[in-house]
Amino acid sequence: MSRTIIRLDFATGAWWVLREGMNNVLGRNPAGLAFAGTPSPGGLRFEPSAHSGLDTPLDDPLPTRMLMIMLDRSAGAVRDVRATDQAGVFQIVFQLPRGSRKLALSEIPSTELDRWSGPEKIDRTVEVLYDRPNRRVLSMRAQDINPSEWFTSTYATSDCSRGAVQVTSRHPDPDVTITLVECTWSETSSAAEFEPARVEAAVIALKAPATPETPGTPAPQPGQSTPTSTAFGVHPLVIAGSAVVLLAGGLWCRRLLLNRRRG
Repeated sequence: MSRTIIRLDFATGAWWVLREGMNNVLGRNPAGLAFAGTPSPGGLRFEPSAHSGLDTPLDDPLPTRMLMIMLDRSAGAVRDVRATDQAGVFQIVFQLPRGSRKLALSEIPSTELDRWSGPEKIDRTVEVLYDRPNRRVLSMRAQDINPSEWFTSTYATSDCSRGAVQVTSRHPDPDVTITLVECTWSETSSAAEFEPARVEAAVIALKAPATPETPGTPAPQPGQSTPTSTAFGVHPLVIAGSAVVLLAGGLWCRRLLLNRRRG
């Protein structure tokens, strides 16, 4: 099974993600500097030219975080906020390049702009349904390169969710068999754990084979915890072939949402 392991500190916004199937690690340290590379000694390097949507691998498991970022970074892209027939549910309409927050218009190569017939035609509509009373993203629809075609993501909320932090229990595409297996919260975290050297050590430990049991080692007694090989005592939360570890230095309750309406 190929895992994706995510660790995130809501206090500083620092994060990293290990994608085993692609054999790579992405992340940002507490200062906001991006890093990337392979999960091996000396494999991680700072990436000053990293694109603004480097953290999109976190969007499917953490959709309210995704929506907050879309509102903060793409405020000018919000075209409408509408009440729906469902009590407390709003539809937020964005216009985003290629129907995604992954790349800003300035980051898209000219060859890609030409494929979309120029920068003036690259924007696509993205519609997000947000349940304000429960602080949950219900779904998102995005136009394809052909404006008549849409991709729909539907978010199933897991019991791991806390407050405004929504953690999904499965991939939003029903045809993708990725499900949440485990999710761990911690009320404290260290900023140093999100620097490349410490991340490198953590992911190497996560990828290391389990240590064989030493003959003569006594079995744990009832009620006694069993040591884990996970770096820094963190138990990875496996999201379907993937894993997500959530660290919170306090619950994240930034203005999710919607205290503002646009005319």
